[in-house]
Amino acid sequence: MAAGAPLGCSNCGEGKTPSAVQRQAAPEVSEGPSPPTPPPSGTPLSGEVFKAHVPDTVAGYTAVAPGEASSSPLANGGTLTRFGRSYKRGEQTLRLELSDSLHAPLLSRVIRQQQGTERKGDTSDLIGMAVGGQPAVLMYQSGAHTAYANVLLGERVLLNVQVVPADGIESAVEVASALPLAALATLVPAGAPSTPSTAAPSANPPGATAPAPPPDKPEPQKPSSANPAPVAPGPKAPRSPD
Repeated sequence: MAAGAPLGCSNCGEGKTPSAVQRQAAPEVSEGPSPPTPPPSGTPLSGEVFKAHVPDTVAGYTAVAPGEASSSPLANGGTLTRFGRSYKRGEQTLRLELSDSLHAPLLSRVIRQQQGTERKGDTSDLIGMAVGGQPAVLMYQSGAHTAYANVLLGERVLLNVQVVPADGIESAVEVASALPLAALATLVPAGAPSTPSTAAPSANPPGATAPAPPPDKPEPQKPSSANPAPVAPGPKAPRSPD
């Protein structure tokens, strides 16, 4: 899911090539490829929708081109829409990409599942943490001096940041934090079709008749002069020995 890298997974029916995050985070699968599953219903956001949220300058980087919207078919029959733009800051190159994971829900699921994860290796680091209040997976590849930020915004909008050369994960976090993350998170309304409902089922589904309340218990009558309260019997006198 790194910016500029192919998105999707050949084994999940959502794409063709494993992304940088999936190569690091996905468990090894020894079984053969599973058949593609149908994509979730609905129309993904057009790449042009993202254009207004990708500024000309961000965190000191300046865009070198207007950017481009594109769409790619997925192995499950769905479509991945995106908008990408390239920037420069001195010797550093920045690539930003926004995409809609409606038809590729595994991509957003990976980011959610990796929250709280931290793995450090000889050549790469991976951390799952929030950026600007949004769940993210951050990576740094020391050999390539490349930093990545993969941020899930709202229900299914994905922000992918790639900085080269970078000194560490902080280079990508700096860029992601400077973008309008809150506005991007509202592009897809909460409770969109791609997100299963977690509401508890109603005790009385539509059309069902509510059960009748139990009959009221008769209230105990209060003692009155007409109906005096019963008097408890007193102790019996001892019997005579005769």
